Amino acid sequence: MILKQEALTLAETKEILDKVESENPRIKKTQEYLKKFAKKKSEKAKTLVKKLSESEISKLKQQHIVKIVDVMPETPAELRSIFSGEELSLDTNETEKILQTIRDSK
Repeated sequence: MILKQEALTLAETKEILDKVESENPRIKKTQEYLKKFAKKKSEKAKTLVKKLSESEISKLKQQHIVKIVDVMPETPAELRSIFSGEELSLDTNETEKILQTIRDSK
């Protein structure tokens, strides 16, 4: 039964699954993936999500912010690639504001 649905960063998901003791192959595979690709610690990821949420870029939804934190883009092109296939475009100021927030969090 699903009680709540929200977007989580890879780091937050890793933190949750690290507490699970299971022999389920799907969980094991997911834990291996997260160990390899989660780029930030859970607390740092949460802090960055909060900063981006408060950045006053109204176009960004929670799922966009989570994906930005997961990918940690360094260039405008990398940031734009996150939104390919979506009807979201950021202007130069918004792009720079996001990238500066990411740089400040490193």
